[in-house]
Amino acid sequence: MDPTDRRLLDLLRAGASGAEAAERVGITPRAAAARLKELRDRLGVTSTRSLLDALDPGEPDGR
Repeated sequence: MDPTDRRLLDLLRAGASGAEAAERVGITPRAAAARLKELRDRLGVTSTRSLLDALDPGEPDGR
């Protein structure tokens, strides 16, 4: 997981919408959605909420 992914997840965790989070990290909403899908697939979860729950914010790679 790179710094953009971490920042995107931090913003979502703080309550930003996907479009808001994407804008704040400087990527398109479509790119943000693709990044989130890749992370969900990698962790075997089906929703962004599940992704956020699966990742511990204290661990750099969610492990």
